[in-house]
Amino acid sequence: WESIGTSMLIRIFSIAWSLVIPKVVRLCNHRTLRRQNKSMVAKLGLVKLFLYLSPFLRTAFVVNWSQMTCGENLHAAAEKAFVHGWPTGVNKTLYRQWLPQYTVPMDRKLHRRILGLADDAGTCIWGCRPATCVKDRGPTGTAGCRTNCYYTLRESLDYLFLSHVGFSLLFVLIALAQARYHARSEIKKATKEDERYTYLQFQAKCDEVA
Repeated sequence: WESIGTSMLIRIFSIAWSLVIPKVVRLCNHRTLRRQNKSMVAKLGLVKLFLYLSPFLRTAFVVNWSQMTCGENLHAAAEKAFVHGWPTGVNKTLYRQWLPQYTVPMDRKLHRRILGLADDAGTCIWGCRPATCVKDRGPTGTAGCRTNCYYTLRESLDYLFLSHVGFSLLFVLIALAQARYHARSEIKKATKEDERYTYLQFQAKCDEVA
């Protein structure tokens, strides 16, 4: 549900800003149409770029540092981190073999200060925790894992792509329906002399409602 909610919020704020920005640009009172169009493109593009990227940048770069799970030792940290289920592909009883590579280096005081870790934190697991793993070849017991952040990011991008395609098609159909409605309204009002409605006139009507 988080991915669906994120995608819908992005679309809602994007549509809302698209409706507001023409009024904002008009208030700037640009002297030429060229300056007005450049201002609209800049304001529209930068805000939409921020809207689309900020949720994914958080998942990709911030969660790993901001949602770490700490405990007195590796066992306590692992029990907290995987309270909703252990990663697949590995044996949870052998966590001391494959889990240490996903823990925060705690041997330096500078790391503790930068990351804001408590002095009594013995072991911390990164915020992006292993979800599905494949054991490495060899006797070490290590494993390569895809984290929960990877799956959250992929799911969010999938929903965003589908919602973008869906809304784009919806707006195209709405604009087409409006153009047809206005065209038929003009045809009904036309006299016998000018009742013929050309394709060029219909194209002009499409430009008005697009």
